[in-house]
Amino acid sequence: MAARTRSAILDAALMLFAERGFAAAQLEEIATRASVTRGALYHHFDDKSELYRVVLQERWDSVMAPVFAALEGERSARFRLAAFVSAFLATIDSNRQARALMKMPLSGDSALPPVAAHLGDKLHALSGWRTSLARLLREAGREAGARERAQALLASLIGYATLSSLEGPGDPATREQCARGFVQGALA
Repeated sequence: MAARTRSAILDAALMLFAERGFAAAQLEEIATRASVTRGALYHHFDDKSELYRVVLQERWDSVMAPVFAALEGERSARFRLAAFVSAFLATIDSNRQARALMKMPLSGDSALPPVAAHLGDKLHALSGWRTSLARLLREAGREAGARERAQALLASLIGYATLSSLEGPGDPATREQCARGFVQGALA
């Protein structure tokens, strides 16, 4: 029961933070959307800043875990790279939480909590993505400039995700065309 309550709070907070930004999101409304009391909310989270940080961290991890699984396996590096890019774009387009997570930090909200620790975690995660992508590119025979190619691919994926979070999901044909272009560009 406690895990379900905590999850409902995180889901409600994610959507409210994405819709309104940190400053305008009120704990009372988060509790109402989650169908819990404010007491239950405070049982799980000390304050709105902690809730914001946990939403970003835990929901991102749960949404993206299946995507990053595509990087592993016995298939060729080219196949895994293409599978990862396709899975990433499909998740961004089909998963409302993924788009909300991308939108949260784009609010321009000057009241965002200090996220220095979270920023460090984010930079570490991005570095890990870049390293994994560079490893795949090397496995695919693209040793020269693998880190830079991985950086460019990562920037393309983040750009696509940002647009999807702001404009809404792209259509499947556009998504597939982007996926092919991103992979071809990384392997060129």
